[in-house]
Amino acid sequence: MGTHEPQELLLDALRADLAQVGEERLRDEKFMTELYRALTNRAWSRAGAFGELSLSWKRAADLVDELRATVGRPPLGLEASGGEGTLDRTVVDVLGPLGWSSRPLDTSSHDPSHVEAGGTPDPHAEPEFSVALYRLDETDTRRAEEAIARLRTALPDARVDDPDETGAFAVHLRAPSFEESLHRVWDAIAAAGADDHVAFMEHPDIPGHWRTRASTPGEAGPS
Repeated sequence: MGTHEPQELLLDALRADLAQVGEERLRDEKFMTELYRALTNRAWSRAGAFGELSLSWKRAADLVDELRATVGRPPLGLEASGGEGTLDRTVVDVLGPLGWSSRPLDTSSHDPSHVEAGGTPDPHAEPEFSVALYRLDETDTRRAEEAIARLRTALPDARVDDPDETGAFAVHLRAPSFEESLHRVWDAIAAAGADDHVAFMEHPDIPGHWRTRASTPGEAGPS
């Protein structure tokens, strides 16, 4: 049996199962977007079947568009659209009863199951880093929540946690290096005007990171 044969068999099974979920689901852009996110950066297995299936961002986006084409809907072009690896409850409710379950894919290393349709490693799978932050406002949490909401908007491809009871939270994002992830979060805090409400949990090696910066659109990052 070839190295990628279990992947192809599972992909065929997934395609066949999804084809049976009904036109309403396949026409629903929100559900199909959540399906794309759930199929990326995760390894899926099917009860009674051998191996795991994990799709590249491109292959997952193509599969979504293939399914939509069967019900006469235009492609969504979701590749690298954000939220990759997020598992929404609506997807679990559809795939779970069909015998499918999943686990997060370790994209910080070369997982042998994370491949393109032709067996090439996914070029989009940069490692994910977590940048620890904390909320400065201890009493006026409303302003802090608004600042964190703006931070989420400034980081559309990242996952920003809600602060815990101590005000600590993290930003999870993909980048070529941890240093680059720090720079991206730093720029986003400035762009969101969140300097007065959010700070790094530890002092990053970014010159002047403690200074409040104006939220100028298109401003260059720190050098």
